[in-house]
Amino acid sequence: GRALEEFKISGVPTDIEFLSKIIAQDNFIGGNVNTTFLDTFKPNLEERSEALEKIVALAAALVEHQQKKRKTQKRAQENNWRTTAWKEQMRGAL
Repeated sequence: GRALEEFKISGVPTDIEFLSKIIAQDNFIGGNVNTTFLDTFKPNLEERSEALEKIVALAAALVEHQQKKRKTQKRAQENNWRTTAWKEQMRGAL
């Protein structure tokens, strides 16, 4: 278990979490496994599902934040153009 916990790979998906769950099973530890073990092994997928939900929620919040930021920047830019045009127009009137 420790070797799998300490093993780090970045950039590609791995099955380290799945393998860690297998070797933590009492049947696996006790040597009570056969060729159908993986067919009957049902890991706890709720933890992964909850983590995935959090990741999706964070991603959605980030996208919304970026969209609002772009709109704010666009409005500020439009206001600067209007202000500049007004100033130029006023200079010409003087």
